[in-house]
Amino acid sequence: MLRKILIFSFACFMAFILIGCVSSNKKKDVMLAGPKVLEPQPGDKFTDIPVPSGLKIAAKKSYDFYNGSTRIALLKYTGRKNANDLVSFYKEQMPMNGWTLVNLVEYDQRLMNFEKEGENCIINIQPSWNSVLVTVALGPKNKR
Repeated sequence: MLRKILIFSFACFMAFILIGCVSSNKKKDVMLAGPKVLEPQPGDKFTDIPVPSGLKIAAKKSYDFYNGSTRIALLKYTGRKNANDLVSFYKEQMPMNGWTLVNLVEYDQRLMNFEKEGENCIINIQPSWNSVLVTVALGPKNKR
C-alpha cells in the first residue's frame, strides 16, 4: 500500500514538473515571436487619433472639447498592453492620419509628441506591473 502511494505521489510530482516546462516553453515562444501588431479600434473620440483595440477609456478621468475649429482633449485609456507595442502602434498609425512625430522620449514612461496643421498631440504611455495607462493630450499649437 505504501509503495502504491509513493508511486502515485511521484507520478503527480512528475506531471506538475512537465506541465511547468510546457508552459515555460510557451512563454519563451511568445517572447521570441517579437512585438505584437496592434489594431486600431473603431469609434474613437477623434477619427485621426487612433486607439489600439483592447484599451478602454477612463471616462471619469477624461474630457474633450470641440467647437468647430478648436479641439482640446485629455483622454485616458487603460488596458493590458505592452508599452513597446504601443509605441510601435503610434509610430505607424499617427502618420497614416496626418500626424508627424516630433520627438520620442523613452524612460520608465514613453512620451511621444506629434503635430499637424495647428495642433499638438502628446501621447504618454505609463506601464505598471499589470496594465498600462495611455494619456492622449490634444490641443492647438502655440502661436509664436
